[in-house]
Amino acid sequence: MKKQLYKFLFTACLSLLFVGCNDDTRFVILFGQQPTFLGGHPFVQGLNIFGVIRPDSVGQKSMNLIYLEKVIPAVSPTPDSTVLLDFNVQLLKIDQQIVVDSLCYSYHYPDTTYTHHPSNFGSQAGNHFKIICKSAGLPILTAETVVPNLPVIVGNAIITSPDKAKFSVAADTTAFLYDVYLFVDGQQYFQRILRANSGNTYVEMTATLSSSQHRKLMIYAYDKNLS
Repeated sequence: MKKQLYKFLFTACLSLLFVGCNDDTRFVILFGQQPTFLGGHPFVQGLNIFGVIRPDSVGQKSMNLIYLEKVIPAVSPTPDSTVLLDFNVQLLKIDQQIVVDSLCYSYHYPDTTYTHHPSNFGSQAGNHFKIICKSAGLPILTAETVVPNLPVIVGNAIITSPDKAKFSVAADTTAFLYDVYLFVDGQQYFQRILRANSGNTYVEMTATLSSSQHRKLMIYAYDKNLS
């Protein structure tokens, strides 16, 4: 009986609270105080682009990816009603400050395909790329990256014991993070490591190696943006 009474009183108070609040106050109660833009600047509509450029492929299919979306408030008391209008994207390959290759594609409203897979645009380790996105009435969006060089194991030496594998990845300023996969007799071991601030990056992985017959090591390097 007391539990039911307490439950009723709590529900009544909650209902009265919402009746007495305006939309903004009700929003803050539900989601908490939201961050404001520095200097009191209002929210500005724009575009957000996410791209992954990889030097590998699966079969004959390129693994490159470009994804574009509209920038909207992360949380807002009013729904966003604007639409993503037409835009053009240029992907430029740069060598010695000169554009040596380019790829262009466009989006036309009301198409809903925001993802593009540039199947005819190859990339290699060490390549420098720049992407430019334009849409009427919005700021021009640009980004640049250098595809990391292939990771190199110092001295091609991997020290193993029954339960560990140790090695060092040679210093490389194009890479900022490594994903390391070690496959042993069907088992997978994984480690994600930030590049060392200076010198080689030391890697030590715990794995059962004593009776292993088949071993495979794979290292993926990520640039500063993706890391």
